Amino acid sequence: MQVSKITIPAELRTKLDHMNLLDRFLFNETVEDPEIYNMIVEILMDEHISMVSWSETEKEQRF
Repeated sequence: MQVSKITIPAELRTKLDHMNLLDRFLFNETVEDPEIYNMIVEILMDEHISMVSWSETEKEQRF
């Protein structure tokens, strides 16, 4: 897996440093990438998982 480097401004970086996967924004951004999503599931399950289907993240509907 190739990880690309993104430059994040310092004022945003401190906010991201205090987030964890319970934060809705960070969780949604993390699971948008199938490889990272699979890695998270493998870490949580503590075993190798082959993802057969892809689930979408929670979507907000505005009226």
